[in-house]
Amino acid sequence: MNKLVKTLAVAGAAACALAVSAPAQAASNPYNHESVCGSGYYNIDHHDLYTSSGIKVATIWLDYNGSSNCVTTFEYSTLAEVFLKATLQVEGSTTKVDSGDFKYYAGPVRAVAPGKCVKWGGQWDVDPGVSWTSQWSHCG
Repeated sequence: MNKLVKTLAVAGAAACALAVSAPAQAASNPYNHESVCGSGYYNIDHHDLYTSSGIKVATIWLDYNGSSNCVTTFEYSTLAEVFLKATLQVEGSTTKVDSGDFKYYAGPVRAVAPGKCVKWGGQWDVDPGVSWTSQWSHCG
């Protein structure tokens, strides 16, 4: 009986140690920017958004299919509804925006830009929030 109690105690302590030391699994976004933009799009640029404490909360993706640009902002922190924004502006045109409270992503925002530059960007949350917009880039 004493041997059984000791064996159970050791097994229980080992199980507790594993449970305490195992890292929590990060939330996983079931979508990806390529499938959201559609068939034929591939990534040409991206920008990660971090909180002031250094936690990565979102990524803004710029994809291209040979004729059209596509911007999405993907949430990676809690995967709870949060304000997200995706923006895309072709040189000489107004900015296209998709924004609101989304669980996984904002966008896609698409625009054709033959021979022109684009500005692309996004935002995660509002207060304090993190946002970013590129300079004119990917000209062509």
